[in-house]
Amino acid sequence: MSSKSRRKIGSPRKVEVEAPPREHVKARQVPASWKLWGGGIVLAFLAALAAYAPALHGAFVFDDEHMPFAAPNAAQFPVRVWIGARPLVGITYFLNYRMGGAQPFWYHLTSLILHSIVALFVFLIVRKILEFAAIPRNRGLLTAAFCGLLFLLHPLQTEAVSYISSRSENLSLALAFAAWVVFLYRPEGPIHWLRVFAVLVLFGAGAASKEHVAVLPAILLLTDYYWNTGFSFAGIRKNWRLYSVMAVGAVAAGAFFISYLRIEQTIGFHMKQFTWYQYFFTQFRVLWIYMRLFVLPIGQCADYFIQVSRTPFEHGAIFAMIALLAAVVAAFVWRRRYPIASYGFFVALIFFAPTSSIVPIKDLAAERRVYLPMIGLVLVCAEFAARSKAKDWKLASALAAILLVFGIATWNRNQVWTGPLPFWADVVEKSPEQDRARLGLGIQYYRAHRCNDSVRQFELLAGHTLEDRAGYLSDYALALDCAGREKDAIKTGAEAMELRPDAASFAYQALLLAKSGDVPGAMALLDRAERANGNYIPTFIERGDILLATGATNAALEQFKRVLAIDPHNPSALRAIAMITQGSGAQ
Repeated sequence: MSSKSRRKIGSPRKVEVEAPPREHVKARQVPASWKLWGGGIVLAFLAALAAYAPALHGAFVFDDEHMPFAAPNAAQFPVRVWIGARPLVGITYFLNYRMGGAQPFWYHLTSLILHSIVALFVFLIVRKILEFAAIPRNRGLLTAAFCGLLFLLHPLQTEAVSYISSRSENLSLALAFAAWVVFLYRPEGPIHWLRVFAVLVLFGAGAASKEHVAVLPAILLLTDYYWNTGFSFAGIRKNWRLYSVMAVGAVAAGAFFISYLRIEQTIGFHMKQFTWYQYFFTQFRVLWIYMRLFVLPIGQCADYFIQVSRTPFEHGAIFAMIALLAAVVAAFVWRRRYPIASYGFFVALIFFAPTSSIVPIKDLAAERRVYLPMIGLVLVCAEFAARSKAKDWKLASALAAILLVFGIATWNRNQVWTGPLPFWADVVEKSPEQDRARLGLGIQYYRAHRCNDSVRQFELLAGHTLEDRAGYLSDYALALDCAGREKDAIKTGAEAMELRPDAASFAYQALLLAKSGDVPGAMALLDRAERANGNYIPTFIERGDILLATGATNAALEQFKRVLAIDPHNPSALRAIAMITQGSGAQ
């Protein structure tokens, strides 16, 4: 039967009916399906709010404390400071600061909103892939919804969402996955120039937010190979417009990436801790850690202790290599029998490549690095959910139970991200070998006035080789002073000054001498601190406090005014000036 005949048979007969009242027409403008979609999105976001609730008001943690928004004088920063190397990410921080200053809630909420948008794109991507695989519509919708919610509620996502400094993860994926969606949801046939432009703009914005999404073109090529006429290069040839432009852009991106590696301190081939091939061997083991955490997220840690495999035979790297190679072969051989899982596996490997291949990164493992590849892992899950023989309602019940368990696990994991003290305590518990973790916990115990606990953490590091030993000694000295061991504190502070004679070391030691009653010695050290760095604010704060304590009110006032000349909004100086002014007024 011809297509013309089918259209005739399928066309409805014209029946004249009376037009409904105008108010009824207005009521029908929003289809029920849109209300259903909207309701589903709202419920999903509420589920995310519940899962991430413990960390929404959590304090700044780790690198957050060194970001522009955490600086006391952030309000005075010019725009270029906010923009930094990743302008779009910096703009989101700037907007958060304008909304609530240094209140963490707005930063956490923004990251969660971006994460929810990424999860929505995951749903749309998986739905289209299942459509390509000829999965029945209802089963496809159920499976895609599960995949989107699994991405949204998986506890392994916590670091990428609740760690504010990981905003680049959320924003880059939101933009890159938007480009992927635009690519997938196009009319049949070759891609047109307008859509090419849209894909490139979104992809470029994503790569500018974080460089790891630069591998998206490989994903698009893989998609055309798997689904555009099925396991052939015909689809790739059809979309020559897109790939030719991307090929030109890849040259410029490659040049930028090479220059970036030369200046970045924590990534690149110049790292001294290990070579590129030692990092490569180690990452085979790390990849299996990531995959295990995806299936069984137990023992999560924000700072993993991973021993370097300096040869393929060290720490079992060779077995991890063989296992991964076997998985690659199986995924390719069975690509026709299990196309969704095969495709998802290769998607995950491509997305793992920027951080788990030959380019060394100082931290050998980090949970936020699973954020990008997780869509590949959920696609593997989609294969089994979509092909399940169970009835839809039984499958939906089982998938809902999995989501509930993972959602509770995410809520529990977010307890760790409520502040620096629980954060570092968890890291020390999971990775006691990490010196950085004990140092961080010692500092947090000091800030919480748990002096003896703080000293204990520093004592455990006494014989270790540390990158910043002077900084460690300065912090140790403060902990000793806090615990009432003044002589030990002064001795330790003196060691710090010898190792690093800078303003910070002088100011630290001056604080200890002043507390011990050696005011002349403290003032002499503050003079040295000022000569070393005339803009180091603690120098003038401490000098002002000492002068105020000795009754030299006017001299103290001058010191606090010098602080305001550097930072007009410094809270310590403002409080001191207000106290001095009120005291003078009362007299």
